[in-house]
Amino acid sequence: PNAVTKRKVFQQGKIARSGLHGHFRGVEILEEKDVESYRELVRRNGLDAGRTWMIGNSPKSDMNPAIAAGLKTVFIPHRTIWEFEKAELDRAPEFSFARFDELR
Repeated sequence: PNAVTKRKVFQQGKIARSGLHGHFRGVEILEEKDVESYRELVRRNGLDAGRTWMIGNSPKSDMNPAIAAGLKTVFIPHRTIWEFEKAELDRAPEFSFARFDELR
């Protein structure tokens, strides 16, 4: 599996600190997290969208575009979220955790 994220410098450190890097064969950092970017990622890597996962904390920029692209989702809400990122989930995620470290 690949790990995908946005904003290269910020996210590279976040991935390293997570301790999850070894669980992925590669990491892709997207310019935008939107439906078309996710679809292109699935196509380019020969993935099955129904077996590809988005793990995120934003309904607006993580969950809903991934759902629209046919991906599975894991929602880990953050205790604070930018006003811009507030939105209702388009559907319930497959999994939801209170904290990132619950993924392990």
